[in-house]
Amino acid sequence: MAGIKTSRDSYRTFSVNVYGQRHYIGGGSMGDDASKIFAGNLDELVSAKHRGARIDSDLHRWVGKLAHPIQDRLAEIGLVEPGKDAPTVDACPDADWRCIIALARWGGLRCPSEVLGVRWGDIDWGDDERSGRLLVRSPKTEHHAGKGERWVPLFPELREVLLAAFAQAEEGAEFVVARYRDRGVNLRTQLERIIARAGLTPWPRLFNAMRASRVTEIRAQFSGAVCSAWLGHSQGVSEAHYQMVRESDFERAAAWSGRAPSAPCAAPRLAPTGPDRSRHRRQKSRFGGSGQEVAVGVGGDQWAQQDSNL
Repeated sequence: MAGIKTSRDSYRTFSVNVYGQRHYIGGGSMGDDASKIFAGNLDELVSAKHRGARIDSDLHRWVGKLAHPIQDRLAEIGLVEPGKDAPTVDACPDADWRCIIALARWGGLRCPSEVLGVRWGDIDWGDDERSGRLLVRSPKTEHHAGKGERWVPLFPELREVLLAAFAQAEEGAEFVVARYRDRGVNLRTQLERIIARAGLTPWPRLFNAMRASRVTEIRAQFSGAVCSAWLGHSQGVSEAHYQMVRESDFERAAAWSGRAPSAPCAAPRLAPTGPDRSRHRRQKSRFGGSGQEVAVGVGGDQWAQQDSNL
């Protein structure tokens, strides 16, 4: 059973045991009934993790409604697998939409300009699952010298979706996203419908928030220079507009000491008076897969596409 600790202002912290290791999750302020539901759902996540099973749709929806820092924490300790336990991706009507979301969320691409510009020939699948990469062309930064294109790793979550879509693509297809290319198509409205179909609540700045989440995840594991090279922005822009503070950052800070390890006191030493001694492969290989694309139209109000900023 997940442990519950209450601090000032009814702030609840939950503890879970995953493979014998204790982890803590900040749940925010909530009442007794809500905290019991939260703890019960955490128990189900831990049980699914230990059994190697996927979580059910109800638990998917519950996770999807949590604040993003809590979702990030659950992913960090392995209770949700972002590439597989993504209700928004599962609710997509076709392979094109799965690619749009995967490229924006797991690749960190700007949408629509960079997402719609990806070609199958831009993907280097690599010799194994650890060496693939994707060439991204950026209309937003192409006027800067050397910033018109960049390489992005084929992260596992992204690779899985692209492989499945490649298996369904028509022979000779050029673009990864073959449909929804008309500038009059409102991707934001359609994404809101997909999110609602998944039982979730749309979040502010839909595509930009996906990119910001990826920036935060990558920056937590790699240097600022690497993150900027992969995502296509300066470190200053990343810090000002994308990076977010997660619950796990507070936990790491609480356990960290910025001071150097203490050493035994010694007599001061006098300053010494003498000399000091003291280009990529583009070969396409067909991969097995099956699936059926379901055509969806655009209804309601239509607005011209706008890129996720920065």
